[in-house]
Formats: sequence, C-alpha cells, structure tokens
Amino acid sequence: MREIKFRGCFKIGDSWEYGGIRYGDMGQAYILPHGATSRVVLVNRSYVGQYTGLKDKNNVEIYSGDILKYWLPTLKREEVGEVKWRDDIACFLLNGNWMEYDWIKIGKLEVIGNIYENPELLKEIK
Repeated sequence: MREIKFRGCFKIGDSWEYGGIRYGDMGQAYILPHGATSRVVLVNRSYVGQYTGLKDKNNVEIYSGDILKYWLPTLKREEVGEVKWRDDIACFLLNGNWMEYDWIKIGKLEVIGNIYENPELLKEIK
C-alpha cells in the first residue's frame, strides 16, 4: 500500500511543504507537515501535488505535477512528460500511459523538475 501524502507551497519560490492535506470551509488548502502536532501551512490549491508512491532512479519521490525524463528503448530516444492523476481509473499517468513500477526498477525515470517551477521543460519538447 502506498503512502498517501501531498506537497504544496503558497507561491512559486517558497519552499515546498510535505505531509497530509486539509481543506478549509472557504476552500483554502493546508499542508499538515508529518511529525508536526499543531502546525499547518496555508498553500495555494493550484500548487498541490499528491505522492504517487513511486521514486525515480535517484530515489526522489514522484508527485503529480512532476516532469520526468525517461528513455524509450523501442524508439531509441528520450522523452519528457508530466505526471498527472486520472480520476476515472484512479491512477497516475505519464504522457497518457500508466506509470509502472518496472520503469523505476530498471532506472528509466528521472524527476527533472515540476510544472510549476519549470514549465519550460515541457515546452522544449513540443
């Protein structure tokens, strides 16, 4: 079973907070940092990402909103894509494909940024 946690920040340039998530009566989003008993951090809902339960080849946790670089052996080229959550089938996707543990296990995925701080990484490949 994967660990359920989130990351978020208030504005780009702020440090990311990691932990549980709660929503206020007015739709505000708060990260409850792991290990903190009473501390909550207001974050921008637009900058919240959920942990996939997977880590890349460098042991970096992969969150929705991350940008990953990976090698496609059949096409003999590198690709870059955004990790997204798909509600209707309850899975995380990378360029429309299920994120599979085997890719990570054989060292194929690498987090190179995220859509909030590094959107240019996706534009370069379009």
